[in-house]
Amino acid sequence: MKENVSASTQNQAFNSLLFLYRTVLQQELPEEINAIRAKKRKYIPVIFSREEIKLDKQFNWQYLFPSTTVCFDKENSVVRRHHLSVSVIQKAVKIAVRKLGIMKHAGCHTFRHSFATHLLEDGYDIRTVQELLGHKDVRTTMIYTHVMQKGALGIKSPLDRFDTDDEKN
Repeated sequence: MKENVSASTQNQAFNSLLFLYRTVLQQELPEEINAIRAKKRKYIPVIFSREEIKLDKQFNWQYLFPSTTVCFDKENSVVRRHHLSVSVIQKAVKIAVRKLGIMKHAGCHTFRHSFATHLLEDGYDIRTVQELLGHKDVRTTMIYTHVMQKGALGIKSPLDRFDTDDEKN
């Protein structure tokens, strides 16, 4: 195709032509169309490296994005401060990512991808990560194995856990 459209748009256009001719006009296409069916690109999530994730462990997350206004709860006679809307938080994360000089297409969900990928890199089994993320199918979790920064050389033998006589001296 000459235009830059998604695979689903290309396939929908092709199927629309087939439907028009076969169902509406009840005839075969005038000439054979030798169309190549478009395939979706494989989705690989964006993740932050360990160096890009630098958070203070004592940080009080509940105060990260407080609303600028307060409201009065008439039922309990209490003044409350709610959190900001989701879009404000998403914009703030994108601005922070850019200010840090991280040139990745990243947002709030990138933290979830980073969490899963780093767990797998640290040796947690895929079923544990699947449960933590709430995925019904392990194939969804397996996407994170494609972005891991660890090849075959990153695997440690169980024997690596034992101390040797050289290490003790």
